[in-house]
Amino acid sequence: NQWLLLTRQPDGTNDLFTAYGSTNELNWIWLYDFNPVVNGADTPFPSVVNVGMCSSTGWSDSYTNNDEFVTVKYQNFGDYADHVFVTDSPQSVSVESGTSTTFSVVAGSDATLTQNGVTGPFLSYQWYTNSVAVSGATASTYTTPILTTNLNGLPVYCAITAVGSTNPTKSATATLTVTLNLTPPNLVIVDAVYDSLTGDQYIYLTLNELANVISLANPANYVIAGYSVTGVTLMTNEQGTVDATAVILQLNKPLTNSFTLDVSGLQSFSGVPVATNTAVPGVVATNASFYGNGLNWTLNNNGDQPTINDNVLTLTTNGPTEACSAFFNTPQFIDNFTASFTYIASGDKGADGITFCMENDPEGPSAIGTPGGALGFTGITNSAAFEINLYTGAIGEEGIQFGTNGATPDNAGFSGNPTAPYSQPGLVNPASGDPINVQIAYSQSNFSVTLLDTTTGQSFSTNYTVDLPTVLGGTNTAYVGFTGGDGGIYSTQQVFNFSFAPGAAPVVAPPLTIANGPDGSVLITWPSTTAPSYILQQSASLTGLWATVTNSPTQVGSNYQLPVTATARAQFFRLMSP
Repeated sequence: NQWLLLTRQPDGTNDLFTAYGSTNELNWIWLYDFNPVVNGADTPFPSVVNVGMCSSTGWSDSYTNNDEFVTVKYQNFGDYADHVFVTDSPQSVSVESGTSTTFSVVAGSDATLTQNGVTGPFLSYQWYTNSVAVSGATASTYTTPILTTNLNGLPVYCAITAVGSTNPTKSATATLTVTLNLTPPNLVIVDAVYDSLTGDQYIYLTLNELANVISLANPANYVIAGYSVTGVTLMTNEQGTVDATAVILQLNKPLTNSFTLDVSGLQSFSGVPVATNTAVPGVVATNASFYGNGLNWTLNNNGDQPTINDNVLTLTTNGPTEACSAFFNTPQFIDNFTASFTYIASGDKGADGITFCMENDPEGPSAIGTPGGALGFTGITNSAAFEINLYTGAIGEEGIQFGTNGATPDNAGFSGNPTAPYSQPGLVNPASGDPINVQIAYSQSNFSVTLLDTTTGQSFSTNYTVDLPTVLGGTNTAYVGFTGGDGGIYSTQQVFNFSFAPGAAPVVAPPLTIANGPDGSVLITWPSTTAPSYILQQSASLTGLWATVTNSPTQVGSNYQLPVTATARAQFFRLMSP
């Protein structure tokens, strides 16, 4: 005997039907989802439909003439009800304007649901503010948008319903208190970044909290004696949204010594100004990226000590069993960046290789991995690296690869699995002894690499898909630098002409189109080449609140397509990469 349960999405807009099965009416398993609109029905189902039973009397096998029959009986037809209990209601909280907060609820039910191998309460959630359902807030947690003081006193609660039931259980109501942020923003990082390839000079500036974007983007608010601030670039995160805690200042000429940045006119998110003429010292390299002889860099070794002289980083030194690393002392913004460097192998040129590495290991800039085929990378946690290998005996032979959490093709990292074999970068040979220029750009989970042999003129380009903030521990900053290693076969490996420009990679938003659909619906369409991490969000206002559209798109030709029901009010849609 089998209990069967059929549900229709309660808001009636997406026509999502879901079937569940159980042998005891307590432990349910998910069976199937079906959307008649997406799956080919001519029209959406009306709000009132006929309900009944359908059975097949048997099946005749025309090849063997074997008939199989079944007797079907239905009983206990009706609505489903389950006991729901709330163990932890959302708690009242007080926060400052310009921040967001998360409410959570813990609830249980007598019944359980198993879906995709995961078992949990057989529940659905809907959050409410001011007794109005928050569109898309259908999880056990609810994170608010950036808060303003007009939301002070906002009541928040969650309605929990057993799946298939129509009687929600309401949590206790929490109160959101939003106070005006009277603390001015403080500068926490002021760094000079020199691009030795282009000769461009940047000042990278970060704040400890959100700032007013208009004041942040005004070049007149920044003064460096003897220089002119010619432009201000607002940083963007991986979603393409402005990160109002960081900017890049463009200068009229390269800095040649240490400097003092005077800041005035900046305001916090709530309009509180910084103190007038806040003077912040900054440090700049002399002519190139490694600060001459390694100022602000940490060098680590297991074997010969790496060195930085005249802006040339020497990693391995043609000796046995070396592991080394070099990291800049200040974490850098890695949501969106470009980097470049020149790599050259000399000495025996036999093994093993280097990585361009980003990490948030507990050792910080002192992190170092193991030698040989580990490339000085294996052993560094919360890490990601572009790998260059010289050793012909490695898995995949000479070549390049991308690894996370210390993994190389020859060594399993903290995930327990090595990366895929090294691949050949076309006619560019890292072990040739020629200077190899490496250009890197990262944006929206796309890590692109171009290698150029500056002697032969041969080039090779590729890209890797990786969500760096997630891999690096759920943050958009990380220590940036290099690791290297060799073992029983040696090489001298050097890096020079290094530059790193946070926020400089282009962010290209996928095009989103809206067209009339059947029977009053609208079709939201975007290219199927878009990264699968993108989700569709909807709001009645461009300023939010934004809510995720919960039903899944269908691929139609070269596009993703998702129908939504038209409403009397204006609706805005956007794609977001979480």
